[in-house]
Amino acid sequence: MSQKRFGKLPWRLAIAWLLLAVPRAALACGPDFDEGVLDNRDKVLTGLSRGDPFAEATRLLQPTVAVPCLVRDPLAPTAMPPRPDLPDGRLYDLGAIAYRRSDWALAIQRFRSVLALAPAQRRGYSVAAAFMLGRLHAPEGRPWFVQARELARTGYDDPLCLSTASLGEEGRQALHRKDDAAALRLYLEQYGAGEPLAVSSMRVVARILRLDEARLRRAMHDPVVQQWLAARSYVEGKGYWHEEGEGDARTLRILAELPVVQGADRLAAGAWMQGDFALAERFAPKSRSALGLWVQAKMAMRHGRKESVRALLEAAVQVAHPKDDLVLRLRQDLAVLALGEGRYEDAALLGCRIEDRAIVAHVVEQVLPTDVALRFVGRPDIAAAFPVHPTAVVYQKDPAYVLAAVSPPKLAPRDYRNGDMPGIGIEWLRYLLGRRLLREGRGREGLPYFPEGLQRRVAGYLQALEDVPRYTGIDRARALRKAAHLLHPDGMFLAGTELAPDWTAYPRYARGYGMESRSYPAYHEWETVDWQGPNTEGCRVYLGDAVPDMASAGPCLRTYDEETRVAQHRLTVRYHYRVTKSEMLEQAADLVPKHTQAFAALLCEAAQPVFNMGSGRVSKMWGRYVREGALVPGLFTEGLDCPEPDFGRARVTPPPSWWWRTMRPIKREWREISQRSAEWREALSTWLAF
Repeated sequence: MSQKRFGKLPWRLAIAWLLLAVPRAALACGPDFDEGVLDNRDKVLTGLSRGDPFAEATRLLQPTVAVPCLVRDPLAPTAMPPRPDLPDGRLYDLGAIAYRRSDWALAIQRFRSVLALAPAQRRGYSVAAAFMLGRLHAPEGRPWFVQARELARTGYDDPLCLSTASLGEEGRQALHRKDDAAALRLYLEQYGAGEPLAVSSMRVVARILRLDEARLRRAMHDPVVQQWLAARSYVEGKGYWHEEGEGDARTLRILAELPVVQGADRLAAGAWMQGDFALAERFAPKSRSALGLWVQAKMAMRHGRKESVRALLEAAVQVAHPKDDLVLRLRQDLAVLALGEGRYEDAALLGCRIEDRAIVAHVVEQVLPTDVALRFVGRPDIAAAFPVHPTAVVYQKDPAYVLAAVSPPKLAPRDYRNGDMPGIGIEWLRYLLGRRLLREGRGREGLPYFPEGLQRRVAGYLQALEDVPRYTGIDRARALRKAAHLLHPDGMFLAGTELAPDWTAYPRYARGYGMESRSYPAYHEWETVDWQGPNTEGCRVYLGDAVPDMASAGPCLRTYDEETRVAQHRLTVRYHYRVTKSEMLEQAADLVPKHTQAFAALLCEAAQPVFNMGSGRVSKMWGRYVREGALVPGLFTEGLDCPEPDFGRARVTPPPSWWWRTMRPIKREWREISQRSAEWREALSTWLAF
């Protein structure tokens, strides 16, 4: 029999370990993956994003950390292997039996006997025996845990990584003794030894200190405690629970009483997120780190020092660690500033570097003139601006940060008619520009910008459009119908807008990129106010949910020039290509004789793409069919299954006779009367049934 480390590892704990093992940006379900920059500029420029707890813990590690063993697989066995044929294995099993029977004295005796064996006879179970003795001597088991780690370092077997676990057990005993600083250092060492769950234990220590002022004042003189408490306020913002948020604010004020505080930049960031701007402004200038400079930039925004904001953000980018997610946030702020200053190409370039689809698409699709957008996409530095990501998912530590090397989020593969939706990158940007050129009637220029799998279909559509003027009459109607059917049902991929109103990346949703859904045309109805700050003529700012005193000064968020450009380029109808197809089919119907089957079939087809759009076009097509067309059975039924137009018969059909012109209105009225009579009879029978 063998001693189990923690019993069976619960599947929930295994899943939690896997989730914590690879830190990454949190993504929500659905299309709203993050707060969109474009609709939340006030929040971007006045707020701070939460830090990464793993990165903060790694930042506190010493430059050299001895790693006793690698982190084992969470689904691996959790018990020492039984080896009764070995002297140390037999004695360890006897100690495990006594431990499970709560015979502590006998268990201690057996485990001590394992360590009393000759070194050659106890290489398999010495680490486990020392670990169990540390647990049995709680809360003073430190000597045994130290011995377990020393044995592991000198080469004794440790298949369960008990040397790493001993750091956590020792930290728990230190917490029991209310030695919080020692507990935090032990958990930090455990994290450095390869156990990511130690960050959760470090969070528990921070919570205990925040809720117990006496323990906080005893422990806060330790530099590691100061840095971790400040980092937790930066990681958690206002806290997940109300009482934790209050305790965090009190903790920051108590730390501020110290003559020198380690982690002043984290303390300033936490104070800013708590709304304690005076405390943030006191400590932010004491640090020249990237985070400290970022908070100073927020202070400059708050006080209206526009000329200082950009310089502070650029300085923060220069000193930030290249793998730090903070670099993305800083460049996001710089992109918003560039938009407010009218430096649209600079904003798009920054958007490429941080892979922000919304910023890039907004500039290239809605703000820049078409020729300027063509030159921008063709610049050689644009293709190089997009980051290159490894494809493997790896959990690793470098000297400053924990990095999850993951592929960037990509658009989900769809039925793309011989082509897949490209991910973020230069191909995606070229494809976006190609769709814009097609919408603006410059399809031949845009053809090379489409993905290879779509170029043949786009070329066919363009050729069909070019063939229309070459024909007259029924032949032109046939060419229009061909072009219409090439445009849709793939119109989203040929002519859809990346942003409003189509949201090509999320065609089943009314919004995307975290941006709010708005009715169209409703651009000038957005809640904006005239900006009253210094040197901000022609500037607007969103009020949103920003803190009032932070929205009273600062740089421009959106200019009238940008609004005017967007209004000029933005379409007002979602699925506009459906309306275009319907109009083309109606034009084709006008080119064939109205008393033929082809006229009625084309009107039916014109109603198909807009059937669920509520635009009134279906009623219009139905009205024209009833008033002008021949009565063809099966048209405009549920589902709009339309017959194929018979263009050949339409060619040879003679003009309508006097009898047809006379009887057509009579038949139409008689059909209307028959339908209404049927409805009345059905209503009467229903009433009589009750």
